[in-house]
Amino acid sequence: MKSFVPKLIALTFIIFGLLNINDPDGIYWLIVYFFIALIPFFPKEKISNNKMKIFSSIILLFGILIGTGILNSIMLPQIDDKMINMLEHQREGAGIILGSIWIWFSRKLIY
Repeated sequence: MKSFVPKLIALTFIIFGLLNINDPDGIYWLIVYFFIALIPFFPKEKISNNKMKIFSSIILLFGILIGTGILNSIMLPQIDDKMINMLEHQREGAGIILGSIWIWFSRKLIY
């Protein structure tokens, strides 16, 4: 069971990336979500837990800045439609925040 959950979470982030492919900046989100999904599976010798937590903190900061709309001026313009009562940048920010949480706690689930 322990090895199934991390793979399911990683698959979820890969699907997040694929769902963003129709956005003007979809290729960026595809790369980001694939990286978020797979980086926790890198061996501990290649990426230490401390580096993972630093990376997770940076991703969290970007997620907050994107979610609040602060980084909207440097992102590609897109239709800001509401879905599940969230605007586009709020959904993208929430996805990145979830990604940072996955990176922070993933090693506990994997190893």
